[in-house]
Order: sequence, then structure tokens, then C-alpha cells
Amino acid sequence: MSNTPKQYQHRNWYTLHRQQASEYARKFRLEHPEIVHARKKRYDAINQDKTKKYRLMYLSLWPERRKEQKRISKENLRRSIFNIIGSKCAKCGFADIRALQFDHINGDGYLDRKSGLVEKSLVIYKNNPELAKKKLQTLCANCNQIKKHMKNETGRH
Repeated sequence: MSNTPKQYQHRNWYTLHRQQASEYARKFRLEHPEIVHARKKRYDAINQDKTKKYRLMYLSLWPERRKEQKRISKENLRRSIFNIIGSKCAKCGFADIRALQFDHINGDGYLDRKSGLVEKSLVIYKNNPELAKKKLQTLCANCNQIKKHMKNETGRH
């Protein structure tokens, strides 16, 4: 055994076995996402200023990447809600997701829009599937417009 302090021995081992260590770390992240998430949350809570500064720098350097991430996130949120309430039109059975829309069964969607939390309300529906099934239905764009016209739901604020 050498006379070097333990921290330098560890550094030397890591330098020699870098590939093995990164493989182990990658495997750990895949097998234990909840532990990694908890560690990240704890780190972010302790280092709020640092993480906020990094996030702002990241967003300013790569706005197009952030825009793409936001689009993908919104699409995933839509798909998860469609999985909860159904991915076919409740009236005609149309199933092309590009033309499907969420419809508030009781016509109270204006309350979500008025609160200014449309994106947050989708997250609330995702986290409360019973509420989503109770308040939302899936309609194609045509059936949704017909319903709005028939029930005079246009222009509410």
C-alpha cells in the first residue's frame, strides 16, 4: 500500500478505471431512478441560487432546445390524459390524435382558461384520473365545434 492519502488513492483509481466507473453510474441511474430523483431534489433545495443561475444560463444559450423540450412535454401530457379519458371521439369514434380535443363535459372550460392555469389544470387532471374522467371527454374538432354551437358555449369569459 502506498503512503498517499486516501482521497488521492481514490482519484488515481478513478482515473485508471474511468470507463468502468461511468458504466456503473449509468447502470445505477437506470435501475434506481427514484433514488437519483430524490438526490437531485435534495441538491436543488440546498443549492437553489446555483441551480436557478444555471437554468437561466441554459435557457439563454439554447432557446430552441428548450422550445422543443416544452413541445414534447406538452405532447406527452396530452397523450397521458388521452390514455385516461380515451383516445377516440365520444360522439363519432374518430381516432386521429392530431384532431382530438379535450372537452369539458359541463361546458366549464372557461373557468380553467379564466384562471390562467391551463397547463397546470392539465397536470391536475393527469394526477387525478377520477377528476379527469368526471370533467373531461374526448371529442374530435368537428364534434367539439358542433357541441359548442348547439349549447351556445362560445364567448364565455
